[in-house]
Amino acid sequence: MGIRTILAAVAVSATLVTPSLAADKYRIDPDHVWVNFAIQHNVWSKALGRFTDVQGEIIFDQDDVSASSVTATIGTATADTANAARDAEVRSEFLHSTQFPKITFTSTGVEKTGDKQGTITGDLTLNGVTPR
Repeated sequence: MGIRTILAAVAVSATLVTPSLAADKYRIDPDHVWVNFAIQHNVWSKALGRFTDVQGEIIFDQDDVSASSVTATIGTATADTANAARDAEVRSEFLHSTQFPKITFTSTGVEKTGDKQGTITGDLTLNGVTPR
């Protein structure tokens, strides 16, 4: 599973949100977000999967996009590849779901790159490690 895949999915989820209490605060709607991943299988193929437990919040400041932020939490025990044996292996051998039940993303920057486009950068913690 690539970190870029997870980051891309979290960034895309910014367009798939339900408004929360404040006008500029949004809750990531777990029914309308898809966080997908791919795992190299043997040498020639990839197994595709998804996480079904995704939660988070987006704070969007229209006047100063750089003041915006994104946080997301993904439940590692919900990795689903449509194959029970492979799911168990992914959860235990790669994600170590018992020891690390969550993958987290916390933005460190939001940059407007076009009229309706932007780049979100941040810290992704997987298996208790946050690369810098």
